[in-house]
Amino acid sequence: MNKSRLFLTLLGLLFFCLVAPGLAQSIQATQDYKTGRVLASGGRWEEALVALERALKEDANYPDALYLAGLCHANLEQYDQAISRLRRVTELRPDFLPAWGHLSRLYVVQKQYDQARELLGALGKVRGGAPESHYGFGVLAWAENRLDVAETEWRETIRLSPGMARAHHNLGILYREKGDRARALSALQDAVRLDPESPLYRLNLGWLQVDMGNRVDGMANLDRARSQTERPDLANMALAVQMLLHNHPEQAEKAAARALEANPDLTLALVLRARALEALKRLPEARALYEQALEQDATVGEARRALERLPAPTAPSEPEVPGTAPEAPSEPEVPGSSPETPGTTPEAPSEPEV
Repeated sequence: MNKSRLFLTLLGLLFFCLVAPGLAQSIQATQDYKTGRVLASGGRWEEALVALERALKEDANYPDALYLAGLCHANLEQYDQAISRLRRVTELRPDFLPAWGHLSRLYVVQKQYDQARELLGALGKVRGGAPESHYGFGVLAWAENRLDVAETEWRETIRLSPGMARAHHNLGILYREKGDRARALSALQDAVRLDPESPLYRLNLGWLQVDMGNRVDGMANLDRARSQTERPDLANMALAVQMLLHNHPEQAEKAAARALEANPDLTLALVLRARALEALKRLPEARALYEQALEQDATVGEARRALERLPAPTAPSEPEVPGTAPEAPSEPEVPGSSPETPGTTPEAPSEPEV
C-alpha cells in the first residue's frame, strides 16, 4: 500500500479530462457534476463525491461524473469503488482514453499485474489507444522492476505521441536511475519544454542539474517549482534540495520531514532526509531511511549505493552475567529490502509519473 498514494497523488497528478456525453444530461445532474468538479479540484474528495452521487442518481450512466467519482475514490484509497467506476466509463465510452489509463494504473497500485496487462492489451486495440497502452505497459514494467522493458515502452510512446510530456519525464527518471545523466537531462528538459507549468518536472530537472554541478539553472528550476505548486510535499522537496546545496543539512532535514508528513509515501523525500542526516553524521538514522526507501522502491539507486557505503549496524552484545562466561556476540544483521512496486508515482521526484 506504500505506493498507492505515490502513484495517485505525486506521480499521477490526476487531471480532469472531460468527455462529450453521448446523451444530454439533465440540468440538475450537470450542475451537481460541476459542483463536484470544483470541490475535487481543491482536493475535497469526500465532499465532491456527495455532489457526484447526486448527479449519478439523476443519470447513472453520466460518463464525466463516473470518471471524476472514480478519481475521488482513488484519492481516498477506495480502490474497489474507483475500479468499478472507471471500468464503467470504459464500457460506456471506449474512446475515453484517460479512464483506461487510470484504471490500468490502479491495477498496478493494487499489484494486480495480470489484470493491468489484460486491460492494457485491450486498450491497444481501441482506436487511438496505442500511445496510452505503451505508456501503461511502461509503468507496469517499472513496477515489476524491468527497467529495460519500461524504457522500450516509453520510447515507443514518444514515437507515437511526441508531445506526451509524462513519457519524456519518466524516461528522464529511468535514465537517472541507470546513471545516464546526459540522457536524463535531455529527457527532463523535453518534459519541461512540453509542460513548463509542471512543478514536478521542474523539481526533478532542477535536482538533476544541481547534482550535475549546474547550480544556476538548477536553483532557478527549484525556485520555479516552489512558486508553481501549492502542494507542501513538492514545495518542501524543492526547499530540501536547496538547503542541502547551501550546506544547511538541519534545515534540509526539517524540510524533507515536512514533505513526508504531507505525503508519507514520497520515496525521494526519504532519500533527501537520509542525505541530510548523513551530512549531520547521524548515520544509523540515515541508513534506516535509505532502507525504507528501498523497501518502497527497489529501483532507487542512490539508496542502494548509500547502503553499500554506510557501515552496517552492529547487534548489541548481551550484558555479561557475573559468574558466567559471556556469550559470543552474534553476527551483525544486515537488513535487506523487500521491494514492492517502484515509483511511482510519478508521479517522488525520482519515481516516474503514472
